[in-house]
Amino acid sequence: VCPRCLPDERAEQRERLARTLAHIDALAAPLRRAMQLRVLHEGGTEEVCRTLNITEANLHVRLHRARRELQA
Repeated sequence: VCPRCLPDERAEQRERLARTLAHIDALAAPLRRAMQLRVLHEGGTEEVCRTLNITEANLHVRLHRARRELQA
């Protein structure tokens, strides 16, 4: 949230963030977990793959599918 924004703008940013997080929470578990670890927690590719016990290619597929669902 932008500290220099007007209060209305900050409120709008918070609402947009809350909606985005709710959409991520609604993803299927494998897609949600990949998004949480890689994007929200900024985990490295190797770390996320190790945590999820998946290949790098599979991680990229999950992230692609998650982003596609979030855009729909």
